Amino acid sequence: MLSTVILIVAAVPCLSLAAWFWTYRSIRKLEGRGNDVFRNLVESIAKEHLIIGHLTDSLPKDFEIQQQSRIKRKSQQANKALQDLCEKSSDVELAAAFSSVHGELWITTERLVKMITADQRIAELATVKSCLEGLKEAQERSYAAMQMYNHSAITMSAFGELTIPSLVRKLVHHSPEQWPLIDWTPDITT
Repeated sequence: MLSTVILIVAAVPCLSLAAWFWTYRSIRKLEGRGNDVFRNLVESIAKEHLIIGHLTDSLPKDFEIQQQSRIKRKSQQANKALQDLCEKSSDVELAAAFSSVHGELWITTERLVKMITADQRIAELATVKSCLEGLKEAQERSYAAMQMYNHSAITMSAFGELTIPSLVRKLVHHSPEQWPLIDWTPDITT
């Protein structure tokens, strides 16, 4: 009987320590995955912005001058907002600003794409055609990367709210990194 009590008394701290190490490793894995997903998001968006620049460069200079100018301006703003977000990825306001600017760029780009496809002469130019194909793929990749990033941010936040992970963070003096959600999907209800 005494040996059973001693065994239980010895097992409880060992199990607690094992749970602590498992939780700490899980936190680190989630953070690493989140950082990887964020880098993938930034790379996908940067490629999309690059293709938008190539598209405007491939258009005849006299085609929709105002729209091209608007896209170049919005693209510069989106690139600056992305750079700011990269420097401080946990800033909720920077994430919201980036989402807004990138959403405006997306809408402006879609308008230009519609104008291009409406003009068969422009749409059939080889460089324009390849840019349009590349842009569609890049937008799909960056949207998928945004969804993966948001999923990762929500998972990390939810895991950090659990009792044991929050205690582990307090014990190792590790403040949770806030990962703001990023969503540039235009609101079509208005």
